[in-house]
Amino acid sequence: MISHFRAAACAAVLICIVSSNALAQFETSGRARIGLRMMNYRPSSSAFSGLPGDWLCPAIDYNLKFDDKDRPTQIISYAWFSQSAYSTSAKLQPLTFTIIHRSSKDDETKGWYRGIGLGLYKCQYNTIDYVNGGWANSSSTNIGVCLLGGYDFSETWFAEVRYDMAGSVSNAAAGSVSFNGISVSVGTHAAY
Repeated sequence: MISHFRAAACAAVLICIVSSNALAQFETSGRARIGLRMMNYRPSSSAFSGLPGDWLCPAIDYNLKFDDKDRPTQIISYAWFSQSAYSTSAKLQPLTFTIIHRSSKDDETKGWYRGIGLGLYKCQYNTIDYVNGGWANSSSTNIGVCLLGGYDFSETWFAEVRYDMAGSVSNAAAGSVSFNGISVSVGTHAAY
């Protein structure tokens, strides 16, 4: 069931990226408010060792502010990662505000960038409690920080590596479960 959902989500993002030129008519300049990306998240906690390693999900960016080359410098991002196995399931929903600084010269559209962000991270971890029986369910919403670095291949296309300090949840069966982790993403800053 989850693999069908992931396949549908990946197909939807790819269709939006490929057909993104249709949205250009709604913008007055080269700027677009919406960006799309495909993210692969890997949490660092050993509590997730029973889950499949890759947490693949689409994400959406809302571009708040732009530089003089119409590249976003302030972005609000939302993603929804989830993974499950027989005895464990986990979800992470980051909503982050990120400020980006580009290292490229003013006349270049390609180049490296880095950023820092602040966000709300909704974390959920459920596992079987073998001692007391039943499920041990836990969730929390944490304030966290993300650090990122990436490369702009063109005016819109990019690849990015990001580390999220998402915090943890306290679970009766597993103890403290950290959702900190690293993600790799590819996408477009401007879906038009």
